Amino acid sequence: MRFYIFTFFILIFTIQVAAQTPLPYETGFDTTEEQGDWTFFQTGGEGFYTWNFSMFEAHSAPSSLSHSYPVGGTELTNDWMVSPEFNFANGGSVDSLWMAAGGFGMPMGEDTIALYLFVGSGDPAQANSKILLHLFSDENYMNDNTWRLFTNINIPAVSGETYLAFRYQTTNNWLDVRFDDMKVSGVEVSNINNIENKYLIYPNPAEKGNALTIEGLEEDFSWRIFNIIGKEMSRGSNPQVPILNEWNVGVYFLELINNKQKYTQKIILK
Repeated sequence: MRFYIFTFFILIFTIQVAAQTPLPYETGFDTTEEQGDWTFFQTGGEGFYTWNFSMFEAHSAPSSLSHSYPVGGTELTNDWMVSPEFNFANGGSVDSLWMAAGGFGMPMGEDTIALYLFVGSGDPAQANSKILLHLFSDENYMNDNTWRLFTNINIPAVSGETYLAFRYQTTNNWLDVRFDDMKVSGVEVSNINNIENKYLIYPNPAEKGNALTIEGLEEDFSWRIFNIIGKEMSRGSNPQVPILNEWNVGVYFLELINNKQKYTQKIILK
């Protein structure tokens, strides 16, 4: 009996581990397999135009992830396209992502074109939290159908089930958007361990108005610091990392980068 119970738990554990998509991950939304990794959720009105895989002017042929406009509608369009499950227990990065926008409208009001991190479930109604990683419908939005490259979108370290999710929200604005050629990476556990052995970062916990010191930083390294929702707070290459007074108390992530390696260290601001 004990053998069967043990085997049962091993089987369940294997299924759960196998469900996670290994990193690094790349997709051009081209093949049936790539497209099948993603799941569509319609949480607003049931409009005709939704997330789809379009062959219209993809960044790399044949397809891109696309959402067309719900012009003339009166209900809120709130559509999500959700990735397979990933493991971002140590954080990660959307290393590159191409985006193009068209249509006659510009984002306003509640209009949202964005990339989120879901925690706890891939279903937007069941997710424990939705962390905004990048807002594309900000002041830099341009509806000229030109492909633009976004790089180094930080993904905070979060345990449990995690998913990337594209959001398209508007009521009746003419916003056409396309995404293509996405590359995602995770932070290796060994890198997090090595940072403590190779570099001395202090004080940690840190205090507002002071600075972190990084000892052992090579000349070709630079650093970036992110808050818990993945927003970049500052960057530089000096071994002194300023902690500004206007930052909120809490958890931050210091990322050290050169052309070959990337290390991440959790920083507590008190």
